[in-house]
Amino acid sequence: MKERGNWKKLYCDGAALWFSGYLLNSSVEQLQSKAIGFRQHQPQLSEFEEWMRGLHGNFSIVIETPDWTFAAVDKICSIPLFYLENGDQIIVGNHAPKLKEYAHLVQRDLENDAILEIAMSGYTIGNKTLYKGLYQLTAGECLFLTKRALKRSFYFTYSPWRVIDRSEKQLQKEMTDSMLESLESMVESVNGRQIVIPLSAGYDSRLVV
Repeated sequence: MKERGNWKKLYCDGAALWFSGYLLNSSVEQLQSKAIGFRQHQPQLSEFEEWMRGLHGNFSIVIETPDWTFAAVDKICSIPLFYLENGDQIIVGNHAPKLKEYAHLVQRDLENDAILEIAMSGYTIGNKTLYKGLYQLTAGECLFLTKRALKRSFYFTYSPWRVIDRSEKQLQKEMTDSMLESLESMVESVNGRQIVIPLSAGYDSRLVV
């Protein structure tokens, strides 16, 4: 891990907490308290999944202890995290070139499928990167590494195909509630600071105003 960009490193009673981004419904102090709570017992992956589902914002988190390491990105992977499988080592990092350098990855280690995907679409599919053994966490994904095993899990999956039949009135209410909740969270997170809205006179900017 590198203290680069907005990444910050905090120590929490035997654990190191790395954090980048912002949260609408939590604070760095609350993250530290949560990390200390996890440090005081042997946590399960399901506990981390439940915690991640309750956080709102754009962020990436890594908690490192002598016994385990946890890493997660938000629901859209706005701040990337990577991990390297290098022999019997697994290394988590926030800077892919550093991991590539550490593992001495060269041209013969290129992932042909990833090269084709980038040539055709501009990005790789799934957790692949350009190099074999070097992977990325994808949207809504977390990683839990212990001395025994590496576990990856999706705490959130965008599933628009799971349709629930609702009336137009119900849908309108859900949309209204969702918008108000989002805007109220934003106003609360601003904490009295000035808000500037670029007003295009379109529906979106008018709605926000």
